[in-house]
Amino acid sequence: MVFALMQMLTRRIAAHDAPMTTLIQSGFTGAALTTLLVPFFWFDAAPTPLQALLLLSTGITGSIGHYFVIRAFQYADASFLSPFLYLQILSATAIGYLAFGQLPDWITALGVAVICMGGLCVAGGESALRAVARRLAHAG
Repeated sequence: MVFALMQMLTRRIAAHDAPMTTLIQSGFTGAALTTLLVPFFWFDAAPTPLQALLLLSTGITGSIGHYFVIRAFQYADASFLSPFLYLQILSATAIGYLAFGQLPDWITALGVAVICMGGLCVAGGESALRAVARRLAHAG
């Protein structure tokens, strides 16, 4: 749900703000909100240098990825871009298997399938409706 909200807000802001403005605003907002949660969930000692490096690399690559999502929303409709977001599910599954030898259980796999099929149906349904509307416009 939070991911969907972030995508909707990114699409709205990207329509009228510069990409770097959108990236910085969303970055600071996310950092502020997640920092509020730290005292409730971070019970371990400070991260090791390797963990700190991994966290830093996650932040950098996440920022670069979000920048590209912002740019994509400036050039294409959300209905066209949405199916590409499902590639994140596939890549996370592949990384989970390659890095940790872990695959989703059957309930998770079923949920992922339902989400992906729903998204593809919506994307396909919109293009089908546009085609019907074009035919009706040409016929009339």
